[in-house]
Amino acid sequence: MVEEEKSIFIKKYQQILKFKSQVTKKGKLYKKENNKETININVINTNSNKPSNNEKSLKILLPSIKILRKTSSSQADLKVNEQKLINNDQKKIESDMSKSNKNFSGDIYKEIINAKKNGPEYKKLISKYSDITPKKKVEIISKSLYNRLLNKFDKDENTQPNKNKDDSNKNNNLSNDKEEKKTKKILLPFLANVKSRYKNYNDEYNFFRVTKKAKSTYKSLVGEKQKEKKFNYLILPGNNSSLVERCILTRPNWRKVKDSRLTISCNFIWTELSQEIDFPLHNETSYSQIINHFENHSEISNKKKLFINLLKYCENNQLNLFSFYPLTIILSLNKDYFKEQMDVFKQLYEQMPSLVEGNYNEEIVKTFNEYFRLHNVKRAENNQKIVIPKSYYKGKNLWLIKRINLNRGREIKVLSDLNGIINEVESIKKEKKCDRLIIQKYIEDTLLYNNRKFDIRIWVLFSYISTEDKYEVFVFKEGHLKACSENFNINSDDIYVHLTNYSVQKYNKNFSKIEIGNEISFETFQNELDKSNNPKNFKKDIFPKILRLITISANVSRSKINVLGRKNCFEIFGYDFILDNNFEPFLLEINTNPGLEESSPLIKMLVPRMIDDALRLTIDSFFERNDQDANISKFKVDGYTDEENMWQKVSFKI
Repeated sequence: MVEEEKSIFIKKYQQILKFKSQVTKKGKLYKKENNKETININVINTNSNKPSNNEKSLKILLPSIKILRKTSSSQADLKVNEQKLINNDQKKIESDMSKSNKNFSGDIYKEIINAKKNGPEYKKLISKYSDITPKKKVEIISKSLYNRLLNKFDKDENTQPNKNKDDSNKNNNLSNDKEEKKTKKILLPFLANVKSRYKNYNDEYNFFRVTKKAKSTYKSLVGEKQKEKKFNYLILPGNNSSLVERCILTRPNWRKVKDSRLTISCNFIWTELSQEIDFPLHNETSYSQIINHFENHSEISNKKKLFINLLKYCENNQLNLFSFYPLTIILSLNKDYFKEQMDVFKQLYEQMPSLVEGNYNEEIVKTFNEYFRLHNVKRAENNQKIVIPKSYYKGKNLWLIKRINLNRGREIKVLSDLNGIINEVESIKKEKKCDRLIIQKYIEDTLLYNNRKFDIRIWVLFSYISTEDKYEVFVFKEGHLKACSENFNINSDDIYVHLTNYSVQKYNKNFSKIEIGNEISFETFQNELDKSNNPKNFKKDIFPKILRLITISANVSRSKINVLGRKNCFEIFGYDFILDNNFEPFLLEINTNPGLEESSPLIKMLVPRMIDDALRLTIDSFFERNDQDANISKFKVDGYTDEENMWQKVSFKI
C-alpha cells in the first residue's frame, strides 16, 4: 500500500515540477503588474456614518494580517497606533494587497487591530476572516486522505474547490480513515499545507513555495535514497587484517576511519594486539563501541596464569587437572626459591615412571604439595589423589622447555636428559632472556595421522555484548588438524618431528608436500579413521570431550577475563588440543590473536566464515543492520547453509 502511495506521490510531484517553471514566470509578471495598481479601502469612523477628513486609503489582505500577528506576539504590550501603522506599512500593504482576492471593510480592520491586545481573541478573528490559514494541521496522512488531497491538484489551478462538496464528503472520508487505522501510513505533513493554502487562494505565484516542502519528501522517496545510519570502523594492520575488512565490507552501513587517532569516534575497533586499545577510554564510549579484545585475556592466554587458574578451579571442583592438561612446572629464574623449584622438578622427573604405573605414595603427594605451595596456590581442604595418565610416559621421559613471553613455537626445546634440561635452564637464566620458564611434560603416547604427529585447532569466541548483558562463549563447529612435516620418532631431537606449529613447519623442506599447509579437515581425518577400521567418530566421540575442556576453561575465565565488567568486548581464541592413543584430548594452550593467514584452501574457506559469523553475533547484534543480506553470509562453507551461523553456544555446565 505504501509503495502505491509513493508512486502516486511521485507522479504528482513531477506535475508540480513542471508547473513550477510556469508559475515562476507568471508570478514575476503578475507581481510586476499588480505593484502598479492601487486598491482603496475606506476606514470607516465608528462615531459617524460619514467618512472623516482624516480618512486614509488602506490596502490590506490576509498575508499582511498574518505578519501583524507575528509582530504582535513578540511585542504584546505595544499599543498600535493606526496612523503610525499606515505610514510604516504603506509599501508592504500595497505589495500584499496586490495578491489579495478579498477586501476588508474599515470595521473589520479596526476589530482586528483592537483584538491584537488579546491573544486568543486575535487568533479567533484571524481564523474567522482567513481563507488560507490551515484549519487543521494534518501530520499523518492515511491512504484515503492522501489520495483525496492529491486529487485536488488535478483540478484547474485557477478554479476554487467547492466548499460544500468538501463538507459533504467529510463524514465519508472520516469513516474511511477510521477503517484504515490498521493500515500503514506515511508521513507527508506538507500536503495539509498545500490543501489549506490552495483551497481558496488562486495566486499561482505563491504555489511554487509549496514545492520546496515537497522536494525533501520526494528526494527521500525516489530522487535520492534515504540515508541509512552509518557506523565507523577502524582495523589496525597485522595478522591478515585485510580479511576482517573484507568481512566488514559486506555490511553496507559501515565506513572506514583512516586516522587511528580517532578511536573515540569508532563504533568497532579490530586490532592484533590488545595493548593498542585504550580500555579506560573504551569504558567511557562502550555504549556505542565494540572492541575485539578483553582487557584481562592473559588470565587464560598466558601459560603461567592459565595453569594456575586451572589448578585452582580443578581443586575446588574435585577435577583431576593432569588428566587433560600436561603436568606443568613454572620456574621463577630471579627468585630466591629457584633452587627449591629445581629440586621439585628433579623429584618429579625421577618419579615419573612410578607415577604412570599408579604408585601414589605419600612422598609423591608431598612433592606435589610442596611445588604448589611455592606458587601460593591454596589447596582445597580435601587433598586429591594425584593421577598421571599413562600416555605421559613411554620410556623416553620427554619434557618441553618454553619461555612464557614467546608464542608460535619460538625457542621451544624438546629434551629428555635431566642434565641437558638443567643446563638449558641455567643457560637461559644466565643470559637473562626472561624471568620465568615453563617445563611441561611431553605426551609421549600420542595419536598419529599417517605416521605424523598433529594437534587440533579449535576457534572459541568469548563475548560480552551489552544488548544481552551477559558473558557468553561459542565454539566454531569446524576446525582443522595441524600436522608435522616429518614422520614421528620419539628418539629424534628434530623440532619438525615434535612441534606442530605452522610458523615452525613452514620452513621444512617437506612442508605442504602431502597436504597444502599441512592442514587437514575434520572430514578428511574421519575418512582416515574409517579406512583404518577405527570405530571412533570424531564429531560424536572426540569433539564432545573437547567441548567439555572448553567449558572448564570458560568457567575458569568467567570471573577473570573481564573482572572490571567492560561492556561490548569480544575475543576469538585459538585452542590447541592433542590426542593420545586412547583418543583422550589434552589442552596444550590457548592463543590470543590466533593466526588468520589463509595458508591453504581449507583455511581460506573456514576462516572468512569464522570471522563473518563472529561479527554477526557481535556487531550485527548491537548495531542496526537493515540490508537484505543481514542473515546470509557471503562466505560459503561446504556442508553448511549460508543462513546458518557456525558458532555454537557453550553451556557453563560441565
